Amino acid sequence: MQEKKEISQKIVDYAIWYYLRYFPSINKVRQKLKEKFWPESEKWKKYWWIFEDDIEYIILEKMRNILCEKQIITSKINSYINKWKNTFYIKSKLYEKGFIKSEYEEILINDFNIDESSILNYEKVYKQINVLYKRNKSKNYIRNKFIENNFDRELIEEILEDIFIDWESELLNIELEKILRKKHYSLEKLDFKEKQKITQKLVWKWFNIWDVIEKMK
Repeated sequence: MQEKKEISQKIVDYAIWYYLRYFPSINKVRQKLKEKFWPESEKWKKYWWIFEDDIEYIILEKMRNILCEKQIITSKINSYINKWKNTFYIKSKLYEKGFIKSEYEEILINDFNIDESSILNYEKVYKQINVLYKRNKSKNYIRNKFIENNFDRELIEEILEDIFIDWESELLNIELEKILRKKHYSLEKLDFKEKQKITQKLVWKWFNIWDVIEKMK
């Protein structure tokens, strides 16, 4: 077996370029260097291979003056908060990106005063939901829209209750009238199959199926 060469400057340059280009977590840098320069990897024949101790040397010695893990985590948290993401979403994303759990949790608590509570802004989310409500979107539609985007369930339910106090039935009436008017139908004259089709359309719009059935009687 040939004697292992010193770490190629090309590998060091790549590690620095990758970090400054994407500002990933240090763990992602480790992962990327393994993908590129591990034995039998894409570049190993050209630049020789590296091992765990080589990667740690590159990170701790060659990159120590440019590493800014805390600043990167703080910046990403700020970005998520500005997009109205909740604590669970933020922690999940930082975990996916390879940041150390103890580090981002400490920053969330010490720099943002956030632990497990919601960080969504009530007024902003209220306005966003109200826009959907004024577009005749049902409560179920809005609920599912926000949940799939990882908004805080408890806050969303509170806002829905504030907005939809007595309005769900009214919205259902509006949508039903629109369908009947478009097809020139009269509810009293609809047969079973026609009622079934309209029921399906309203359920697809996220209205509660039992509310729709009651309305179609």
